[in-house]
Amino acid sequence: MEEINPLSTGFFTSGSNIWNNDYGSLPYEGYNMMEMASMRVLTPPWRGLVVSMLMKDQFGNYLIQKIFEAKKGITNIQIDSIIYLIIYDTHKLRDVCKNNHGTRVMQIMLENMKCPVTKYAVLYMMKPIIDELMKNINGGYVIVQCVKVFPPTLKKVILDELAKYCVEIATHKIGCSKIITETMWCNL
Repeated sequence: MEEINPLSTGFFTSGSNIWNNDYGSLPYEGYNMMEMASMRVLTPPWRGLVVSMLMKDQFGNYLIQKIFEAKKGITNIQIDSIIYLIIYDTHKLRDVCKNNHGTRVMQIMLENMKCPVTKYAVLYMMKPIIDELMKNINGGYVIVQCVKVFPPTLKKVILDELAKYCVEIATHKIGCSKIITETMWCNL
């Protein structure tokens, strides 16, 4: 039986779902938006813990990789909901990115993301930990992958964040090599 968040209220009327929250009513037109809103309400927070544990597992990471690489049998909304489970907690996201197995899953996830809003959400959650990831061999690969696959506006956000911590990252043994790789991918 699914857990339901008692704080959420909503009703379905005349083909559109009106979802009430503290900011007023947000009309979601169409089935896809209703499904996405329902998934956020019905998804218990412990599922994010399970996904992050699988991503860091020696064998479980292959399961999550295959989910992101799947072309049939899974919708973009379902993939986005898994991504939101991964990025929900910054500490778990940092641990996954620094892990030997988790970094591979993150790179495949970044390659297969289609929704621009999801890309922005991933960048927003990674922004506070970019400097820490750049100083880690595995985390640096995730940031390099972000630079490879993100559009120019999001690349600029990453590069601005790197510029803030440039001296700190460049004087670090691993960070120095990652800075060089970043500049090669940005054609600087």
